Amino acid sequence: MEIQNVELIICDWEGCVSEPGGGRVPWDTNAIAKLSDLINQMRKIKGCPSFVLCTGRQFPYGEAALQAVNAFWDDKPSILENGAGLYYPTTKEYIWNPAITDETDKVMVDVRRKAFEAIKTFGGVRELGKEYCISLNPAEDMPVEELYHQILKELDEFGDIIEITHSKSAVDITPKGVNKGSGVQFLSKVTGIALKDMVGIGDTRGDLPMLSLVGHPTGPANADENVRQLAEYVSPFKTTRGVIDIIQRYTGIQFKLT
Repeated sequence: MEIQNVELIICDWEGCVSEPGGGRVPWDTNAIAKLSDLINQMRKIKGCPSFVLCTGRQFPYGEAALQAVNAFWDDKPSILENGAGLYYPTTKEYIWNPAITDETDKVMVDVRRKAFEAIKTFGGVRELGKEYCISLNPAEDMPVEELYHQILKELDEFGDIIEITHSKSAVDITPKGVNKGSGVQFLSKVTGIALKDMVGIGDTRGDLPMLSLVGHPTGPANADENVRQLAEYVSPFKTTRGVIDIIQRYTGIQFKLT
């Protein structure tokens, strides 16, 4: 099925391109190489949608991920740190989400301090290298949902000024108004591409703000029930192969999956 009005495909990274696991699971490099080949084909076809990321990962990680899948468009930035900023891989330019202000910087100092104290108590580690998004990985034997609910309680006093969500491997804390939804709205404004003309690919609760806004919400076979209820299409394939399948469905490109 080819949908003529699709201009942009926006994809989460972990659980979509890479296997979930908070960086503890190696990339399926064979599958990622196939995705890179497909994206390279997309870049060569006039009028074909562009492919960008919408991920909670930090900017250096996002840069490496974009290189891995060959996703280079001069005028199409990716969304990083759960909507905190847009990143142009060809120029290395970045733009912060307008919801981030000087007041945000001051508040997030206290949020970081209390969040880091919390994981000392409950176990887990923080992800390094992020400017605005605070990401906490649970201890190896702790479900991420358990850490999520603990952090909600510990940071209750900041409830009006922060947002807390989680993926399959991390609890993510951002300033109020900074999420994948505001990130995709910012992307739409910067690129001039209407939300209705975007395909979104996600797999967990943290992707819902983005998926609820785009015209074509989708997910791989490993997507959780929240995503499945919202999705226009769920691929029968997991992770990277699911992403390849979704791209084929919405572009009409013929590509061998196996």
